[in-house]
Amino acid sequence: MSIVPITQEKIVLGVTTSVLFDMSEPDAVFREAGPSAYSAYMKELEDDLLQINPAFEYVKHFSQRPNHEVVLLSRNTPITAIRALKTLMHHGVVVSAFAFTNGNDPVRYLRAYDIDQFMTANQRDAEISIARGFAGCHIPNPRKVSLKNINFKVKRPVTIATNLTETSNVFVLGNHVPRHQYIVHQVFDIDGVFTNLNSENYYREHGLELYREFEKANFGKPLEKGPFFDWFTKTSKHPQSYLSSVCTIRGTMPAYRLLFDLYRKGIDINGELHATSGRDKFPVLKELQSSYGLQTIFYDDNPKYIEQAKKAGLIAGHVSHPQDPKPAA
Repeated sequence: MSIVPITQEKIVLGVTTSVLFDMSEPDAVFREAGPSAYSAYMKELEDDLLQINPAFEYVKHFSQRPNHEVVLLSRNTPITAIRALKTLMHHGVVVSAFAFTNGNDPVRYLRAYDIDQFMTANQRDAEISIARGFAGCHIPNPRKVSLKNINFKVKRPVTIATNLTETSNVFVLGNHVPRHQYIVHQVFDIDGVFTNLNSENYYREHGLELYREFEKANFGKPLEKGPFFDWFTKTSKHPQSYLSSVCTIRGTMPAYRLLFDLYRKGIDINGELHATSGRDKFPVLKELQSSYGLQTIFYDDNPKYIEQAKKAGLIAGHVSHPQDPKPAA
């Protein structure tokens, strides 16, 4: 009898938020009241865990098997990531990477995240994923509700005051404003761009595992701002002119730390949010360029990713720190 060798090859499952959680109420708010009311609703219920769907336990067991990874690929907004990631961690599930595409097609990122199977509550997305050569399947939503059956304070898309900060602004879905109205689509790295180099320097000095523990231990502690933090803060107040996305190789917990920190400061990411967990940025950047065109500019402090951005056809802005080696004359 022959012995089948154990493979170390990873198996990657891509799932959407609507597969994992009962998103029927948030979906009803968005459909019937609009993006501003949706944002208010999600912020109001920030501390309430999302209800899990029947498929959740299957995905949880999948994530706990050796060499199996789960990537969360959501058509939802970055503001949804707060509740989704909080609920996952409560149930002991750590996704290896995540992307919140803010209404845009998540199927285009399946190859970028090395997905082997894609589970979605959107039948059309499942069909498209199969047409593109992936194992896609449709997991129907368990229920649908109407806005009139939901009890929350904001019933229509209005500008609201929150208790986050005085500069808090209302989240507006990028894809719900015609793209030609934007002056620019800007994509940011995190370490050395949004924030200072403390986390990146810790990673370089101590390695990946200790870095993850460092980020987990410092969760909730404000990140020290980097050279583009004030720029992002100022442009976020002009959502009709600036669409801002994030693309980082950070994993789930480190990226969630940044997301939570921005949220507490009243700053919303009104574009897409990608945490690739060590995967190269090039496939994601290429799709962003394809989606938004030549008006996209990418900021990173790593020359490697600047080259990838240029190869993807984006304008690439290298954030060169004073301690960086001076270029040859």
